Amino acid sequence: MNLGLMSLFALPAIFVSITICEFTKAFVSTKLGDNIPRQEGRLTLNPFKHFEAIGFILFLLCGFGWGKPVRTSALFYKDRKKGTLMTYGAPIIVNILAGFIFMLIYSLVIRKMQIDNYYIKYILNYLVIYNISIAVFNLVPVYPMCASKILIVFLPPNAAIKMSQNEKIFQMILMLLIFFGLLGSFLNPITNFIINIFEMLLF
Repeated sequence: MNLGLMSLFALPAIFVSITICEFTKAFVSTKLGDNIPRQEGRLTLNPFKHFEAIGFILFLLCGFGWGKPVRTSALFYKDRKKGTLMTYGAPIIVNILAGFIFMLIYSLVIRKMQIDNYYIKYILNYLVIYNISIAVFNLVPVYPMCASKILIVFLPPNAAIKMSQNEKIFQMILMLLIFFGLLGSFLNPITNFIINIFEMLLF
């Protein structure tokens, strides 16, 4: 299969993975009393509402990227620390769960239904890989990744302010690490480890 055709399978998988991540964030924050995601139209499964060009291109070219970050406010939470941890921890868990579900479907298609259709196999394979990779990538404590918000909860106020002030610099470093494959050399083994565990459980 040529690279162009493979990219066609990658595109919907990227959209699905990003949408799952950002919708989960919006849903949890809304359930905790935050009305900003709903007001800004982010409480939706419409993938185009969660599209962010730079993150999408990096995802397509390098295997790691992001969607348009959902804006939330901890001011609406009864417990700001707990609410922030739930809002930004949930997408990581849900993307991993989604990766497992898509691999389960993949195993059923191959083993139970015995469907030998490489189009279905490729798109399911990408759905597994991209859901796991975005979950792993969200563990990097640099905005707009979820771990950046989680880390701030545990930092002293002065350190949290400094981190926010240097946000753009961290982002530039992150994009360079992604583009030159340096971050992938660290994160890909983690992604592959999770996928291998799922394969052992399902195959």
